[in-house]
Amino acid sequence: MKKSLSMLLAVILLMTVTGACYNNHMIAPQELYKLNGYREGQTVMLTSVDGDNVKFNAKTQLSVQAADGQAMSAKYSSVQVNGSTMTGVVRGSGAPVNIDLAQVTSAQARSISMGKTIGLAVGLGVGIPAVITIVAVVVWFALWGAAFRNL
Repeated sequence: MKKSLSMLLAVILLMTVTGACYNNHMIAPQELYKLNGYREGQTVMLTSVDGDNVKFNAKTQLSVQAADGQAMSAKYSSVQVNGSTMTGVVRGSGAPVNIDLAQVTSAQARSISMGKTIGLAVGLGVGIPAVITIVAVVVWFALWGAAFRNL
């Protein structure tokens, strides 16, 4: 029983850690100009194409698609916009990035949603034990009923 419970808890923990939920927002390319002067530790408010407020910070992954088919996806520690050129520094690696905003056809901001992730964890934490309990009760009653029929 302890081994089964430990296995169940390990599965729930693994699914919770790796199954985090994200918010994905399509951003109009013109919104990227608002990132000028961004530094890690700050939050810049962008507006999605649907009109939602989108927080951009060091944990936000920005993906851009250019007219020529090139794509770039990264988290940034700093961003500067000079004319139509966005110069950024990739968070963690420090790699420089230059993006011609005039060529960007689409952009997406992706960030972890703590609410969705907590909801998933609670749902799994309650749902999986409930299903196991129901299955165990059904099996127990089936075996118990079979034992009485054989008397």
